Amino acid sequence: MPPALQSNVKELGDFADKTRSLCLQMFDMFAKTDAQSLVQIPESEGGKEWFSSRHVQANGRTRNFGGLTLLFQRPGQPGLEIEKPDGSWMPVEVFPPGTEGDAAPPIVVNIGDQLNYWTNGYLRSTKHRVMRPKTSTEDRYSIAYFCHPARETELVPVPSPLIRPLNGEARKPITAAQHLRQKLVEAYGWES
Repeated sequence: MPPALQSNVKELGDFADKTRSLCLQMFDMFAKTDAQSLVQIPESEGGKEWFSSRHVQANGRTRNFGGLTLLFQRPGQPGLEIEKPDGSWMPVEVFPPGTEGDAAPPIVVNIGDQLNYWTNGYLRSTKHRVMRPKTSTEDRYSIAYFCHPARETELVPVPSPLIRPLNGEARKPITAAQHLRQKLVEAYGWES
């Protein structure tokens, strides 16, 4: 822990615990069995705990290769952009219309590559970048929380009636650690 943050270790730990809890709640909402759920995993296959039971405490990786990324930004400090289908870039509003009066800024949620892999592209990972606005002269601060599955978790197709039709050609199941290793090789040429 850097010396400047030593006096806030408890608060940072509390923030990390609450953020992890939020991430797991979101996974549970994705996997509910009802028709309003994004993924609809039957109870017999694990139901709403299907994703959250496969996650462990995040370990601070710096790319969005995991399941979800939660991004906290300061008001008035834009810079995050997402790639649109036509290849152009669109800024992500810190306060989307209708939230300007909220006490705290909204949390930006990015789908990660492992969740994309698990759902065979049904939930797509977000291509994004951070650009400093040309008119900005101040530093930009944000906090990203990376929610990764446990290393030994097998990335098999999600047992959902919404995902099964997308499975097409069967992929060989790999572990979360193998998937991360593949992404590091692709992105950085990293070899273990």
